[in-house]
Amino acid sequence: MKMFTQEPEWIIGIGVVVVVGLVFAFLKTGAKPLVPTIGAVLALLVGLLVLERMVVTDEEELVETLDNIAHAIERGDLEAVLQHIHPSAGKVIEDAHMYHQQYKFQTVAITNMRKIIVRDQDPPTAQMHFIVRIDVALSSGGRRSILRGVILDLLKENEHWLVVHYVQMPFQKMMRRSSAE
Repeated sequence: MKMFTQEPEWIIGIGVVVVVGLVFAFLKTGAKPLVPTIGAVLALLVGLLVLERMVVTDEEELVETLDNIAHAIERGDLEAVLQHIHPSAGKVIEDAHMYHQQYKFQTVAITNMRKIIVRDQDPPTAQMHFIVRIDVALSSGGRRSILRGVILDLLKENEHWLVVHYVQMPFQKMMRRSSAE
């Protein structure tokens, strides 16, 4: 089911194949009952595409949360970043304060989402593996571009995904790690 709620290309692809088949059958046979069938399939296709837009999966919420965190970091909005961290994640909160003081972030770009694992439990948890490119201005006056692999652990609380733990590593290690799994 997730392939239909996350990837509308499946809906479009299957819909086009069915409609083309029905149109071909109509042109070959001239059977008039196929005309309303073609209309019904087209209406179903539109309905499924509308439904796909309305359904927001956990994976889509997680990607949106990550994008919101990245934009807050770029803006230098520490309070917005902290809103995405679970209050019990003391080390993550500490690191957010430290990085905020140490660096002036210019761009934070998720360049490669390696995988998202959602655990349907109570409360729901998730893990995201990705590569991030960060461009920073150092407090010493220099500039630096950093490419890192990151694993985020998140917890869903009150319908919001919150970071509870993270690990960062050289991006090459993340690439090796992902290809070995």
